[in-house]
Amino acid sequence: MRKYLLIFLGILLLIMCIIFLQKFRKEQISQVETGIGIPSFGADESKREEKLLKDDELIEIEPNNINLTIPCKVTEYEQVRRYGVVTKARRLYQLPIGHDDLPANTPVMITRYMNLNGMDFLYVIDRENLKWGIIRQERLMSVFQEEDSPARYYFDIILESTINEPNGSRAMDGCVVVTFDMCPSRRPMESEIFEYLAKFGKEVGYPIPVAFCMSADWILNHLSDFQQLVQYHTEGKLNITWVNHSYTHPKSMPFLADQQYDATFKSHEVIDTERIMIEYGVLPSVFFRFPGLIDSPIRLRELNELGLIPIHADAWLAKGEKPRDGSIILLHGNGNEHIGIEMFRKWVTPKEKQFINGQRKFVELQDLIRRKSRR
Repeated sequence: MRKYLLIFLGILLLIMCIIFLQKFRKEQISQVETGIGIPSFGADESKREEKLLKDDELIEIEPNNINLTIPCKVTEYEQVRRYGVVTKARRLYQLPIGHDDLPANTPVMITRYMNLNGMDFLYVIDRENLKWGIIRQERLMSVFQEEDSPARYYFDIILESTINEPNGSRAMDGCVVVTFDMCPSRRPMESEIFEYLAKFGKEVGYPIPVAFCMSADWILNHLSDFQQLVQYHTEGKLNITWVNHSYTHPKSMPFLADQQYDATFKSHEVIDTERIMIEYGVLPSVFFRFPGLIDSPIRLRELNELGLIPIHADAWLAKGEKPRDGSIILLHGNGNEHIGIEMFRKWVTPKEKQFINGQRKFVELQDLIRRKSRR
């Protein structure tokens, strides 16, 4: 009798262990699939975890044909281990603790989540002021507002920017935006123009804002040059906005509008480039510039799904386009189009005194887009 009782107890214990392990494994899988399970603020240990984002709001995008464990980084993060897109970005969350350009109590949207060196982070956007940042997920409170009209303001910017008209087409007295496209190239970058802008910034009284449109291919093949650009920014010599310019940057028409990129545009050309930029120590902005400034209705829709704003230009100097008030100037800083650099120097040199006395001004890309969208 005692023998059978021990056997029964042993079987019962085994069943309980199996049930516990299955439940534990299910919870682990759920956390791996979502990456966003966090304790609610002020909760004690007796309360279970609450998910900031629901399972159906997350799409994890795996790296496409790249090894993200890369040497010679200029970032504190060794590896972007996981990276995902948040699909329902219209929901607002509250940032209770200030972070860089994002003050406390700022309503923000989440558009990306990632694991950096084993820690979970979120990419958030202040949709009112077009500011963004990467924060630890525990710094974010739960839902602040649901589907409110101000949240749609950001998406109105996206919809307006997808119109095939130059973004700088509306006048802004004396203001221009300078952008440099860093497409794949075998030539060294245009260091002289960057040095000129860094020195000229001291004369105008502020680090000149410039937008660098980065292709991942250029970053990976020009690491020392890229590190120099990062240094310009970290040392306050230039005020840089980092723009996604695709991974491979096709060299001929119709560029990324070609159907052969249907399967890789979002995952490789856009998302993998974001991951590379983060791994190499820079924060991607909310902007994307199409190679050759060529887009298509399909690509614009896909970009909108990723929560990114397409940026065109109305003053591609090498093509003979003249800057005017409110222009977005397009230059190539990768050495492939030096004539554009020369034309920019000829344009800006006679106007230096106007920039110094404030009659003219270099402005941030996001400042121009924000002002236009609030017309």
